[in-house]
Amino acid sequence: YEDVDKALAPVSGLPHCYVVTTKPQNLTIKLLKHKAMCSFPDDRVISTTVSGIPKSDILRELQQLPEAAGRTKVFVEDKLSTLLKVADVGEELDDWQLYLVEHGYVTKRDVEVAKRHPRIDVISKNEFIKLLKGEIPTPTATTTTAI
Repeated sequence: YEDVDKALAPVSGLPHCYVVTTKPQNLTIKLLKHKAMCSFPDDRVISTTVSGIPKSDILRELQQLPEAAGRTKVFVEDKLSTLLKVADVGEELDDWQLYLVEHGYVTKRDVEVAKRHPRIDVISKNEFIKLLKGEIPTPTATTTTAI
């Protein structure tokens, strides 16, 4: 998405930022390198297409990593159904701050539903960029982020 590439470059070097995607890993890595002009290490680009593992399970695994201990955990998504699944897991994933970004697949109805959900915050694309750049409270050096 336009302008998101500028925000991804600074966080691509952070050891606690991951891209969790339904797209194939090799395609995502190429898009990041050639479109966003940033390089995430291969092990921080996680494809659910190949593994078949739901994003909620991947978040569960990420929060168990030693570098996630004591960090704020942020999950940003442009698909409401995915966020609802994560929110429905229960206490196990309660440490994750959930954000629905208003671009991509998001409809007006999605925004309305998300705004009523106690665990999900709705942010604009510009707020998402600011979030990645650290211009709003999270992420910080003490944040684990999954995009």
